[in-house]
Amino acid sequence: LKVAKKHFAEMKQNQIIKKDTNSCYYVYQIKTSSHMQVGFLAVANINMFINNIIKGHELTYEDRMNERADQMLNIDTQVGPIYVTYHDHNKLDDFLFQVTLSVPQYDFFSFDDSRHTLWCVEDELDKNTLSNLILLINNYYIADGHHRIAALKKIFEIKSSQNKNHTGFEGYNYFMISAFPQSKS
Repeated sequence: LKVAKKHFAEMKQNQIIKKDTNSCYYVYQIKTSSHMQVGFLAVANINMFINNIIKGHELTYEDRMNERADQMLNIDTQVGPIYVTYHDHNKLDDFLFQVTLSVPQYDFFSFDDSRHTLWCVEDELDKNTLSNLILLINNYYIADGHHRIAALKKIFEIKSSQNKNHTGFEGYNYFMISAFPQSKS
């Protein structure tokens, strides 16, 4: 765990990982030699999982959930987004596609040769449009990240019980999701 914490600190110091200065969404495209999907990255509230708006379908093992929680507490950040799907929504898909017609802010290949492209949605009108379209989604379904989201819930519960006055732990209410329409996932 000490190595992970040191490596994470180095990535922050070298600005490989950095915090956005303004709130925004990211339109996210993943492309392989045989498949392409376009969705979005956003911040979700842990209550969406607790209240079953973000739905899991797999059992989780307590030891794996505890390992993820320890890892995240050690480096004080989430380990990868929770990958979710949602029922197709044509207006949202059309909006996301229009964004992909512009120049992306990030475009890279990962270790498995999949191409990851991100467009930052910072314009207030576009953010409002995207927010309103996202609000039309009733439920999300976890495709990958059951142990991580269980760990995030556990961390939220630990932090909220330690802070009965509910100050200083608000950052533990939120986590990142990567969301893609069901037919494209």
